[in-house]
Amino acid sequence: MSERIADNFSWSAILQLSKMELVGTSLVILSFALLPIGRVVEISTALMALSGLLLICKNQSRLELLNNQSAQLFSVLFALIWLPMLISVIGTDTLKNSAVFSFKYLRFFFAGLFILHLLKSPKIRNLVLLGISFTVTLWLLDSLLQWIMGVDLLGRSYIGTRLAGPFNHLTLPVILSLFLTLVLIFTKRYLPNYLFYSLFFLSVLILFLAGSRASWIALLLAGVLYSGYIFFSAAKKPILMFVLLTVGAIAVGTTGYVIDSGFKDRIDSASKLFAGDYESVNQATSLRLPIWEVAAKMAQDNPLNGVGVRGFRYQYQAYAGPNDPFKDTGAMHPHFFLLEVFVEAGVIGFLGLLTITVLLVRLAWKNRHQWTPLQAGSAITIAVTFFPFNTHVSLYGSFYSQIAWLATAIACAWLFELQPSERKKI
Repeated sequence: MSERIADNFSWSAILQLSKMELVGTSLVILSFALLPIGRVVEISTALMALSGLLLICKNQSRLELLNNQSAQLFSVLFALIWLPMLISVIGTDTLKNSAVFSFKYLRFFFAGLFILHLLKSPKIRNLVLLGISFTVTLWLLDSLLQWIMGVDLLGRSYIGTRLAGPFNHLTLPVILSLFLTLVLIFTKRYLPNYLFYSLFFLSVLILFLAGSRASWIALLLAGVLYSGYIFFSAAKKPILMFVLLTVGAIAVGTTGYVIDSGFKDRIDSASKLFAGDYESVNQATSLRLPIWEVAAKMAQDNPLNGVGVRGFRYQYQAYAGPNDPFKDTGAMHPHFFLLEVFVEAGVIGFLGLLTITVLLVRLAWKNRHQWTPLQAGSAITIAVTFFPFNTHVSLYGSFYSQIAWLATAIACAWLFELQPSERKKI
């Protein structure tokens, strides 16, 4: 049975936090809640990065971080992405852009260290996930209003045929795909079951209507991984619950297909993937085949350390064929993590991404009988974040990096920092 949220998040418990802890907690929540506003979110990230830098300048806090398992894992994960970025600068034609971008990328590392230092406290971990869960719920309700009324609370309408909620770009499903696992597990533990099921089905509906097929795959991946955890760990297999959730999700998707033309068009377009001919597959992948062909050629010519991070956009037109639809405009990134890493960071970058997968598999197998649901959800969050076959936004892009390292830092804190009182098994 779920624990009542009032028993864990009283005002008296919040007021016991120091002023610095309250400010830090607010910064972490704001770094998520401000995402719809755009680059304003960089202010909270910059403040956290500065705080993280100051932490490692102090001997005591530096030693604490060095001996902290969460910080150790986070640092290894960051190094596996960032070091290949740095190496990719060698010999690149876009030296200045790649070098500056790689240097600025360090802000996510320092911000992550600050988050991990702050989230040693169970109260703050719970408050952060509560704030994120509340924000996600507001976004989902706002998106539901947009679906019903045509505009949301901010007066924003659909982007094309796709729900965008409070965002003025198509990033809502990307963010949800990273944070939804932790939010749902957190909700299941602390809120009544009817609220959990309501949030689950609302999330599925909005993700379907938002029309991001990459996020559908991410949602499926998270569901499969969490199901695997349950069947490995639970004494009593909750088969009925999974059947009900699966049937319910299918019912929600079917309803959306029948009554929403935009969602129907996305499904019909995706079904062309199995047609077998080039044009149909190209349509099913949103015209990405020419981009992937250029990326493959570029990777072949720069196998070791790639063309430099963020260099794909500058090299595209030189590699594009005469009939390439993006010959004149170019493409910003390959829309495929694996190809993006190969192109911009070469084999070195690929080995870094592969090592992340190996580390997560080993960690999951070692702890498969000890992890609580929130710990398993944290590992799944990291797995979805760095899933090599993601095809939505750019892995190295500032927007994705903002949410990816925020999610990773929070997930790392939950993986190792649980107290005995938090270890509620399935």
